[in-house]
Amino acid sequence: MDSFLEVCNNSIGKTSTDSRGKTLNNFVVGGTRKPITVSEGKYKVSRSFAHGNNSLNTYPYVNVGWMSLFYDWQAVQWGKKAFFLSTKQSYSKVDKPLPEPHRGGLESYYKSWDVAEDGLSLENEQDYEDMLRNMIMLYNDFTQESGAESNTVEFKERLLSSKNIILHGPPGTGKSYMALELAKQITENNDDQMEFVQFHPSYDYTDFVEGLRTKQYGNNQVGFELMPGTFMKFCDKARRNQAGSDNFNESWELMLEEMREKEEISIPTLTERSTLTFQLSSKDSLRFKDISAGTLTKWNLYNVYRGKQGRPSNAYDNYMKAVLKYMKENHKLQDYAEASGKKYVFIIDEINRGEISKIFGELFFSLDPGYRGEKGAVMTQYHALHSGAEYPFPEKFYVPENVYIIGTMNDIDRSVESFDFAMRRRFRFIEIKVKDSLSMLKQLDETRVTIDDVEARLTRLNEEIEDIPGLDKSYHIGPSYFLKLNDVGYDFEVLWEEFLEPLLKEYLRNHLDAEEHLYRLKQAYYLDEQDE
Repeated sequence: MDSFLEVCNNSIGKTSTDSRGKTLNNFVVGGTRKPITVSEGKYKVSRSFAHGNNSLNTYPYVNVGWMSLFYDWQAVQWGKKAFFLSTKQSYSKVDKPLPEPHRGGLESYYKSWDVAEDGLSLENEQDYEDMLRNMIMLYNDFTQESGAESNTVEFKERLLSSKNIILHGPPGTGKSYMALELAKQITENNDDQMEFVQFHPSYDYTDFVEGLRTKQYGNNQVGFELMPGTFMKFCDKARRNQAGSDNFNESWELMLEEMREKEEISIPTLTERSTLTFQLSSKDSLRFKDISAGTLTKWNLYNVYRGKQGRPSNAYDNYMKAVLKYMKENHKLQDYAEASGKKYVFIIDEINRGEISKIFGELFFSLDPGYRGEKGAVMTQYHALHSGAEYPFPEKFYVPENVYIIGTMNDIDRSVESFDFAMRRRFRFIEIKVKDSLSMLKQLDETRVTIDDVEARLTRLNEEIEDIPGLDKSYHIGPSYFLKLNDVGYDFEVLWEEFLEPLLKEYLRNHLDAEEHLYRLKQAYYLDEQDE
């Protein structure tokens, strides 16, 4: 595969034609895009170049994660050929390294970097390769610093595209924290659009979907009442927001009452130069008295009310607008309130600890990303008891398209093995590794402990765990265990004896040579003893 230098030299200055037939006299790569591969040890990047006709996209660039390396081959910015680094489709001349992570989210700001005072030579391919390696190192360093914030940028896209995800990994890797941060980012930190539950062996369908609950009536009588569960109430809230709000049905009923009472009514046209006379059809539609075969149905009117076409041919749309105006003036019809497009996130912590089939019941079908909305509606177990329009889903229950589900689970939990396969197919599994959550160690007091020392203990301990037969990366110790240093006065011995050793003994229960393995784990933890 071509190197970055070869792609640049073979493509700069050539012309191409875009999809509209417009000639582009700038950087192109084989007419459209061309991938390259850069390696630094085990780290490999394969991304694309692009071309355009505006000031930014006249530069070739390669992406690494959310960072882009641009090449100013026309010497526009600095009067010389040079590279610059950016995190958005924006750029500026900045002669300093990347700043600290911005708390508002990576997509809300940009930064650029001039990589050398005298530019880079086109003749030296090693300069290009080194520059890309430097960019990869910067990306890795910045990701380490920004921690969960940078991870949520990536995970957000996965959740939005898949609807359902499960964050899984070793204990102590901050999966629950990551789920909450992801939910905050998607909902713009609106608590009303988030819900958090934790599954456990006693959690069931009546808690989650709906069930009978005792209710005390007058005269000390006790009975049962059907009550929606946490998930049904949450879906109803999301559904109401997604659908927008209106009072069309109420206004239409008042309109029908008037029609039945008067048999026919006359409504001014929009120009008010003439009137339209309507009678009520046998199917409760408005039939034109003076127009042959002309009928306006409730659905026709409702479509126009929401700003859509009343009929595919747009026939009678102005007449329908006149009827709607009449309903506003005489039957309290309110303006249609568009849906806000808000997204709702439902978090299920330790999802594997509950008995999945009993909790979700018939909802497996409705949870499927391909059957969201009314097309995935199902009858619940208590459907026959639904009564009243005020009940969240008076007919069939479904999961709205604007509901996103995040589950968390520990890989070493024995209940993982019993996780329903039908459920697995409906979730996208994202592994949270120990290295993905090392940034949480920055919560430690660096005047009392060095982060490098803590990371070294954690790394060696996990390497030793993985060398034990029967154990693997699922049994790694996560960084959150070391945050307990805050609670034990930064005493590593107390942390070992009261938190880590009991967990590791549980790992080694009924294991051959358990004492020997525990001794080796302790030596890995106490770096000074291991190095002696």
